Amino acid sequence: MEKIVSESCVKKFKQWQAAWALLSGHAAGLPEASAWLPAAGLTAGLALWLAATILLHLFPASAAGLLSAVLLPAWLWWLTAGRGLRGVIDVVERGQAGKPGAQSRYAPYWNILALQGLVLLKAGAVGWLVGAGHPLWLTLPPVLSAAAFADYLTGSNAPGQSDSGASHWLSAAVMALLLGHLCGSVIAAGLALLLAWLLIPFVSGWLKGRKGSLDTSSRYVMLEVVEVATLLIGVLFLAG
Repeated sequence: MEKIVSESCVKKFKQWQAAWALLSGHAAGLPEASAWLPAAGLTAGLALWLAATILLHLFPASAAGLLSAVLLPAWLWWLTAGRGLRGVIDVVERGQAGKPGAQSRYAPYWNILALQGLVLLKAGAVGWLVGAGHPLWLTLPPVLSAAAFADYLTGSNAPGQSDSGASHWLSAAVMALLLGHLCGSVIAAGLALLLAWLLIPFVSGWLKGRKGSLDTSSRYVMLEVVEVATLLIGVLFLAG
């Protein structure tokens, strides 16, 4: 019996390890690991929460919020090999390299402004959440963005290779509602979960119209969009 339990634990750990390698950019698409991506995202989220909690113990709330705004997004990009940020930068660069006359002469500036705005929104939301005493909410964005990433992976596999269907969303939903309860706003967590799920076809359609097709960088854009949206929902609901 103990051997069976031990083997089961080892197997689950290897699945989580494969999912973490996939999320952190150290492995290619592994269908069997996609169901464990929300758990890997939770690991990254807990790392952010721990770092924010340490900063709150070392510095006043305002200083901790300012430091978190600068350090924590950079740390998350480092943990995930900067995939989300690289995806957004790739979309911006391709937009600037579009055919002459296909866009206005101001389009490159708007593209750069959008990139800067996304980064500032993320940093500002992280700083506010930490400074206002809600660092636990930082665990949720990586969970939902990992579920969105898993959705792209399972959707891009050949027929019969997808292992889990919607199991990554089921595990993400359980984690999101539990974290929402711990944060004091299950409604906010449920709304963030619903928005993350709805953003996938919306952003996919926008990228197809912009790039003509979906590629690897398109999946990475979803990581960043979902994380920023989830952070903003936390700010809106927890501000009261």
